[in-house]
Amino acid sequence: MVTQNEATSRGLEVARKAADADHTTILLMGESGTGKSVFAKAIHYASPRAAMPLLEINCAALPDTLLESELFGFEPGAFTDARRRKEGLLERAHGGTLFLDEIATMSPSVQAKLLGVLEESTFMRLGGTRPIKINVRLIAATNADLKDSVARGAFREDLYYRLNVVPLYIPPLRERKEDIVPLALDLLQLFNRELRKRFTGFTPAAAELLQQYSWPGNIRELKNVIERTMILAPEGDIDATTLPEEIREHARATEALGKVQTDPSDLDISPTGRKLVTLRELEDDYIPEVLSATGNNKTHAARILGIHPTSLLRRLKKDSAAD
Repeated sequence: MVTQNEATSRGLEVARKAADADHTTILLMGESGTGKSVFAKAIHYASPRAAMPLLEINCAALPDTLLESELFGFEPGAFTDARRRKEGLLERAHGGTLFLDEIATMSPSVQAKLLGVLEESTFMRLGGTRPIKINVRLIAATNADLKDSVARGAFREDLYYRLNVVPLYIPPLRERKEDIVPLALDLLQLFNRELRKRFTGFTPAAAELLQQYSWPGNIRELKNVIERTMILAPEGDIDATTLPEEIREHARATEALGKVQTDPSDLDISPTGRKLVTLRELEDDYIPEVLSATGNNKTHAARILGIHPTSLLRRLKKDSAAD
């Protein structure tokens, strides 16, 4: 776990304490790519359960019926293709930890069964008649607002409170800019070993570009950028010119924003002499600059702006209608 960020460091301290309480359920929250699975692994291997299995499943990756059979297992004849008994993840994780990623996508029927597991520490295989006792710690993760899901009736309130015993929020990379270069250096060493390369670091210009970028894909995107750059760039220090185009586009757009014209005759002048404008006026100047810098590529522009492409299209349509 690499961090110099105060909020992330506090989260790590909470994680260390929660790891010692090895029956406590933990809910990891944060945007996609922020490292929730890394936190889950860190908690498991710092806990008394470290020598036992750590199993994980992405609830969003499987249809309801398959997710249920993967979690609970099944007996022969439970459904058409069930020819022999299968142990589910809950049973196989006995004594260890089960990490449920993207839990907000779980169907109401599976939510109800999972609630029973948390309350009774027992379950039955699909088609089974005998309760099975287990000793498993659950760690759940979501990039959704579970409180909002509860309010909309999409997630059970009782299950939310059973999962939310120790909540841990992992900040996005754009809110922990002091971690970007240390993380990039750590990834550089990782890929030096995996790719058999001899990269030594980043030039000051490259490091500055990495810190300026908004990283909508968070650490997952940073990892991809470092790996791609190391495959294509010459060994030694990574320079700004060898970083991917979207990183350099963001820097150009940021520079263009700094060149917004000011009107000295305006009364709303900051102590530095810059004209003070509304956030809307700033967006009116900045969005066209980003679109221009990206060759009107709206997907790239949305990534640089740190918003979803749909939000950008909605804004552009609203501006067009206003004109």
